[in-house]
Amino acid sequence: MAKKARAAGRKAPTKRSAQNSNIVLWLVAAAAIGLVGLAIWFNVRQANNVVTVGEAQEAYNDVPTEWINGRILGNPEAPVTIQVWEDFM
Repeated sequence: MAKKARAAGRKAPTKRSAQNSNIVLWLVAAAAIGLVGLAIWFNVRQANNVVTVGEAQEAYNDVPTEWINGRILGNPEAPVTIQVWEDFM
């Protein structure tokens, strides 16, 4: 008897609510595709901003060649203080 009372209180899904849920699903899918497309576009745009070797050499024209060895840039005789911070927890 209780099942019949609960069933009588519920409304059957209408065609309109099914259409609304389909529209929401399509909007969410379109937004997700748009975000993926935007991320791809942003990454491609950033990849086009590559500095060439010639531009890099022009930027370091005022740096003496003996200060540049491929791994270190700067005066090798410069005073340097290195502080090491560790956390073992």
